[in-house]
Parts: sequence; C-alpha cells; structure tokens
Amino acid sequence: MIALTSEGLVASAQSTDLKVGNFRSLPWSDNLFDGAVDIEAIYANPVPVIHAVIREAKRVLKPGGWFFAKMFGSKTTGATSGKRLDARTTENPTRGPLAGTGVTHVFTEREIRKIFAIFSELRLDWVHRSDKDGACEFFEWLVQARK
Repeated sequence: MIALTSEGLVASAQSTDLKVGNFRSLPWSDNLFDGAVDIEAIYANPVPVIHAVIREAKRVLKPGGWFFAKMFGSKTTGATSGKRLDARTTENPTRGPLAGTGVTHVFTEREIRKIFAIFSELRLDWVHRSDKDGACEFFEWLVQARK
C-alpha cells in the first residue's frame, strides 16, 4: 500500500478494487483503472499478443494511470534455447529458469522502449541475479509506464 500511496493512488481497503482478467482482450471500459500490474506473464506470448496486451493495459488505464511490469530479459540463462520462433521468442526453452514453460519471449531495452512508446512516461530499471549457487541467471526488466 505504501507504493500505491507514494504514486498518488488511493490505497484503502474500502476503495481498492483489484481485478483479474484475460489481458489480451480486457472486458473493462476505457479509462477505468488507476493502475495495472503484470508480473512475468506477458513474456509467455508471441510478439503480436504482447503488443495487444500493452495496448489493452493502456486503454483501460485512466489518464495518468500507471502500468507496472516485470519482464524477463535476454540475459536470462537459456532464454533463447528451445525451438526458435523468432529472434527472442522460443517454444519450450530447454535450460535455465524458463525451461519447459511454453512460448517464451525475452526483451531487450530497445524493444521495451519501442513498445511502451505509446505511454506518456517510461521508467525502466532492471535486476540481474543468480540462483542455484550461481548456475542460473535471471535478468528482469522493471517497467513503470504512465498513460
């Protein structure tokens, strides 16, 4: 709740209404939400779906609303292993933390800046960490985009 308050969003139990839906085609009207969050779900789609999801997130946000996302980057161990569908999209990666997860797309900074250009403001950070005693690396983009 502190993060919501620091961004000027209402954060009381009486007024906070969290929703869940199909993010490719959201069933809500335009300009409805103060914020939307994706924690590493967008990556599990082909590029055309990813673009649709980002457009939908923007559509349902109120003017000035925020979209927060955590997205895997191309430096993640095994990110492009598996059956290659395009430059950064694979099916069933064979190694690393994304192994066996189905369709997997990993993002570059340039790509994120391009697909989030439809928003009025973009804040971009990243986390690079290891797991399994250093044998596996996660590279994750932390995206904040304001409508």
